[in-house]
Amino acid sequence: MSKIKDNPDWREMVLMVSPTVRTIFNEEGLAILLFPRYKNKWMIRLFVNEKRKNEIRLDLDELGTAVWKLIDGKRTVKEILFELEEIGKTQPQFEERTVKFLAGLYHHRLVQCPVNS
Repeated sequence: MSKIKDNPDWREMVLMVSPTVRTIFNEEGLAILLFPRYKNKWMIRLFVNEKRKNEIRLDLDELGTAVWKLIDGKRTVKEILFELEEIGKTQPQFEERTVKFLAGLYHHRLVQCPVNS
């Protein structure tokens, strides 16, 4: 289970982008997350080749991009939700969707809690 959903104070959690994740933006300004498939050197030597790259690509939609831009290691989940309220008015089940997105990012180690948080 994810720490975000299991934590009763999940709204007060501060999240930061994992150092293994690179972010690029497409022509429409939507975020594309790039992160390694394998981290162990022996797995990279064994499994990575011309056809199978070591990088996984995750294309975010408008809401995902807006959330991703606000993950800075300073804002809490509650502050992120508050700042996205305008976008959320046009999105069905905005808060639930955003929390599931953050929980998924945390579960797959694309975001983490800062050490001092």
